Amino acid sequence: METKDVLKTAASVATTAKEVANDIAQVTTALTENKPWYQSKTIWGGVIAVSAAVGGAFGLHIDASTQAGIVDACVVLGGGVGGLLAIVGRLMAQHKVGG
Repeated sequence: METKDVLKTAASVATTAKEVANDIAQVTTALTENKPWYQSKTIWGGVIAVSAAVGGAFGLHIDASTQAGIVDACVVLGGGVGGLLAIVGRLMAQHKVGG
């Protein structure tokens, strides 16, 4: 292998290593950010999957694309309900905000 081929391969490896490092950083950030449970697609996906399984036992069949749509709707609705509850809670609070 010639020197220029070795350098080309090394540059390619370095580029790939940077891309992998960036991907790892994104995943790490996503796993360490906090969010309310009702904004989690994983939670809603699990709830919908269990519900679909129970429904299937009673003859109700929900295909995967419909389940995905239900999950997306639940995440949006969950965020809206959470925001509404925060506003209502603030309005009903007995103490003022701040210091």
